[in-house]
Amino acid sequence: MNIERIPLSYRGKTIMTYRCGTGNDVIVLLHGSGCDHALLSWEGVLERLGRRTRVYAIDLPGYGESDPLEQIPEEGFYPYYHHCLEAVIDQLKLDRFVLVGLSMGGAIAIRYALEHPEQVCGLVPVSSWGLSEKIGLHGLSSWLIHRSSFLRSTCSKLSQSPAMMKFYVQNILFGRKNTCS
Repeated sequence: MNIERIPLSYRGKTIMTYRCGTGNDVIVLLHGSGCDHALLSWEGVLERLGRRTRVYAIDLPGYGESDPLEQIPEEGFYPYYHHCLEAVIDQLKLDRFVLVGLSMGGAIAIRYALEHPEQVCGLVPVSSWGLSEKIGLHGLSSWLIHRSSFLRSTCSKLSQSPAMMKFYVQNILFGRKNTCS
């Protein structure tokens, strides 16, 4: 099954959206923050879910194949991404769907579900952040993620070392060394 790329827009920026499958039942997938993006988090499940339903995964602005953010949005990240999600849902003409969000995507999904309960027939926050307007050390985190090469170069170095990746997954990402192979 093929994953279709659908370029959409929000405030003049391209928002890359991926679709797989057909049918009336719809699932929308949101990725996490850091060096994450839609296909990194969801490519493995897009085709599996697409066998039974229509599935969309969205690259939020500043991630994956969507246009980058030049600066921190004035209204803050969560409101900005929330309004972006509203625009994408509107462009896709989705009426009812299950909304799944990983980490930062979970916080965005929770807010969307609270504000649009008529559209969200199911909510799956996965290791979700809370409902706060800002993440801890918001400005520094944003700069590291979107403006500096620190995170990208660190992730690149990590990805070249199987031992470092294993350490990262076991100790930092999941924090449960004995449950990760």
